[in-house]
Amino acid sequence: MDPQVVTDSGQSGDGHSTLWWSEAGCDDQAKDGDVYLSIVKSFGSVVIKQLTQPTSPGKTEVNSLLNLDVVLATARWAQSRHLTPAQFDQVKGDDRLVFISGPPGTGKNEMLVRKALAWLKQGDDVCILVLWDGNEAVSRDIHRRIMQHGKLLPGTATLLHCNLPDPDFCDVIKASATKDMKFIVPEASWLLTVRWNQLRQVIGKFCLWASSRHRCPVPAAMTKIDLTHSLSCPPVVVSELELCPAFTVRAMLRYTPSHASVPAGLLPPTDGPPVKRICHSQHAQSEQADVWQCYECGVEVARFLIADLAIGAPLRGDSDGRRDMLKFRDVLISGHIVLPEACTQLSKRDSSTAQSNTIHVQPAGDGGSGKEELSEESSPQWSGFLHGLAETEVPFDVITKGDNEAVERLVSPDEVDLAHVAEPVMVLGLQRPVVVVIGTNDIMKTCPEYVDPRFDVIACCTSQLVLVEGF
Repeated sequence: MDPQVVTDSGQSGDGHSTLWWSEAGCDDQAKDGDVYLSIVKSFGSVVIKQLTQPTSPGKTEVNSLLNLDVVLATARWAQSRHLTPAQFDQVKGDDRLVFISGPPGTGKNEMLVRKALAWLKQGDDVCILVLWDGNEAVSRDIHRRIMQHGKLLPGTATLLHCNLPDPDFCDVIKASATKDMKFIVPEASWLLTVRWNQLRQVIGKFCLWASSRHRCPVPAAMTKIDLTHSLSCPPVVVSELELCPAFTVRAMLRYTPSHASVPAGLLPPTDGPPVKRICHSQHAQSEQADVWQCYECGVEVARFLIADLAIGAPLRGDSDGRRDMLKFRDVLISGHIVLPEACTQLSKRDSSTAQSNTIHVQPAGDGGSGKEELSEESSPQWSGFLHGLAETEVPFDVITKGDNEAVERLVSPDEVDLAHVAEPVMVLGLQRPVVVVIGTNDIMKTCPEYVDPRFDVIACCTSQLVLVEGF
């Protein structure tokens, strides 16, 4: 029998309108057609008046305070929207083998988490498989979320690294698998089909739910679920994603446009914060250095984060007491970058995180100013962009492949207030309110593992997108 294909296109078999997700946010009692209009309305009539006032022909952005409000609101909205358990009832028949696909921000990770919790509630064991570098961080993130919500459930959830030579993979599965174990593979790659055949040889029949955006052809025996409603990427981010080559190269599913329209009479910020674009070619050293090596680009990004978004500023307060602020840990920096393996942490505000082999801190008590000084022997391993961030007092943590502690910090950003810098392979499936995408001068230049690194990084954004473009 052919595998069933289930979609969230908005129509059920009986002709009634359905959605795979439910909305929970700032105005549950009465929502307008556009979710971002509801976000803006949550700030009251004053903000609405400011947004709807006519602007001069040359003015395309609102003031920074209002922009910060929209950034915060959009980020909170993405966190509050969620999938419902009822969506699993949509999968008819045997759900032992399910593949979830769709563009970014459509709830694939949420589905895996909820399915895992349902298995744990039944007393089954769940195994999250790490099959390649690209699903290391997202697998850890899903495992963390499952553990947070499933502490009192009878089943157990384990994280299993299987990015190993083939014989070792079988041995690891045999040693770890239990009779009732269910398997989850987020952000699957082409390796899934190979591992699937090995699983069948080792443990026979099994339950497996996998997800991917575009890297993995769907095995014929799997029930396919296509998600197309954007749950976390605001319309302005969706628009940027649809410009990326991955949408045509890999025949990406298109977003359902029901929530991607700008309400009449409102400025673009109501579709999410305006995309911040920084042009590398306007800087003096643009011809000699790529974007990642440009000190001035790093400084400009840092100033936008600190001055325009007020990241790192003290908490604000007003009459309704709702003023939280963005943190540096809400910022992700990635794109066309290559990081040396020796990179660790770098912070100008907290000298305890500065490593001696990269940044030398001269203590104020020893006659120095307490400022960081870059040694000649250490500075070559740092890009000009990172130096620009450091000089403008943006604390950050560099996440490199193969460092398990660093990856754990990437998926648990609440512990230390540092922005995260990582190669695209490390951030697949993760989400941050503020995402900085590093471009390149050479349009043909790309990381060998990717069809489109730009696409992979933009997909992480739930609110403010910053594009540092090489042209």
